[in-house]
Amino acid sequence: MIRFRLEEHQMVQLTLFDEETELITEETEYILISLKPQFYQLIMAGKKRHEFRKRFPNKKISAFIYVTQPIGAVKALLEFDKPIREPKDLVGHEGIGVQEFINGQKPGRVALPIKKIHPLKKAVDLSTLKNEFNAFAPQSYIYLHNNPKLLNYLLSLI
Repeated sequence: MIRFRLEEHQMVQLTLFDEETELITEETEYILISLKPQFYQLIMAGKKRHEFRKRFPNKKISAFIYVTQPIGAVKALLEFDKPIREPKDLVGHEGIGVQEFINGQKPGRVALPIKKIHPLKKAVDLSTLKNEFNAFAPQSYIYLHNNPKLLNYLLSLI
């Protein structure tokens, strides 16, 4: 297995002798997205199996979830499957919002199937994001490769 870490916006290959434990891979892009508490709860309960967005990158994405106020914290990492852009491709899927997407009633244009959920060992609150990592709650999503210190910290909490 080839191991990497982020360092000053570059991927650095690690050797067997490196003591680095907070790793990322080349093939996965990590982002931070905001979700309202009620949607986060539905995902955690297994009732919401897709996230719907107006626009989204067409690549392998894992998203750390910032749950908006009154919670105000990063709570989990979601692994998404390949984005679904055509409503007909969602036929046969289940969960909240699926039928609305298929029928064109959902404002989102991209369905993101949730493959796996990784709750964090501890939540990262908004004040920690701001004070320790100079990060803020995103309106839509932000790429975490621009903040390798935050990315590595969040990965260490999985």
